[in-house]
Amino acid sequence: QQLALADSIIAPSKFLADMFEENGFHHDKMEVVPYGLEPDRIEAQAVERPREPFRLAFCGVLSPWKAPGLAINAVRMIDADLELRIWGNTEEEMFANYIQGIRRSAEGDARIQFAGPYSGEQASNVFAEMDALVKEARSLVSLNYNHRALNYNQVKEARSLAAAEVVKAARKELERAEQDLDR
Repeated sequence: QQLALADSIIAPSKFLADMFEENGFHHDKMEVVPYGLEPDRIEAQAVERPREPFRLAFCGVLSPWKAPGLAINAVRMIDADLELRIWGNTEEEMFANYIQGIRRSAEGDARIQFAGPYSGEQASNVFAEMDALVKEARSLVSLNYNHRALNYNQVKEARSLAAAEVVKAARKELERAEQDLDR
């Protein structure tokens, strides 16, 4: 209701603007202003799919609100041939306690790796090595298929059990997308 009173609304992506519309919030002055990322900063690389294990990745700030811990818990809850690579600064002082906690929760599961930060020059390789990108684990999952993002709503409440179901669903959706592209 408060948003309806705004003179204008800025959404950082068309996906988010569409989600507002789909959930009943229409605003005549909604404008999409993309994040300040260079459009061609990631070059598509040909990769063969399907591949085993299924490769999930989280890229970003290792903070409670980005919630990479949910992805870690989800992977630990399911018995699947997959791996999760966590890309982000593990030395971030502001989130030291959170990072320490998620590292502890990943201990003993060889499928989960902390890869550290990556540079802009490494971005294309990082993205080519993943099958699905877990983005802001509290809100959505973006599947990455040759750098075409397919976005799926996650659950309203981010619980590890729900996140485990999202991981399963992400794999099914990626397989479906691959079949569609093969047609």
